[in-house]
Amino acid sequence: MKKTRIFTLFLLLVIVALWVFYIRPVQTKIDSLTAQRDERQKEIQELEKQAQELEALKISFPEDKASRQLILAQVPAQSEQDRIVRLFDTLASRFHITFQDMNFTLGEDFIEGVAILSISSSFQGSFSDLLAFLKALEEEHRIIRVKTMQIERHDDGSSTFHLRMESYYQSS
Repeated sequence: MKKTRIFTLFLLLVIVALWVFYIRPVQTKIDSLTAQRDERQKEIQELEKQAQELEALKISFPEDKASRQLILAQVPAQSEQDRIVRLFDTLASRFHITFQDMNFTLGEDFIEGVAILSISSSFQGSFSDLLAFLKALEEEHRIIRVKTMQIERHDDGSSTFHLRMESYYQSS
């Protein structure tokens, strides 16, 4: 009887020791790996979503040569930042707004052979004059897309407009 109790106690100690020194650390490691796997799956889903968005942009660019040439006619062969500065200055004068500043950043290829030219600029004037300025930008031959617009109203009735835009140029 005493041997049975000792054996049972010994067996219980072995089971507890296995639990503490082997099974519990392995379970902790499994939980950690599961959490890492879940994070990686979320990252993969985000990357797949971005890839689909990029693929959709690529699909929307026509494959036939005539359509591509028509679009590329609106995309100059070089970034031509000087022409953009002159365009903005001319439009600002035409619509009675003050052209304050401008920054350019040359980007990477948007689609094969076409790169992004990021433009940040500020203007000051009335709201209606800015709307006329934006309308004129939409009608320009060169594609210029307004990405974000921030408007600051002043006590004197004027406003400062901060625009972040994109234009495109042929990169190859």
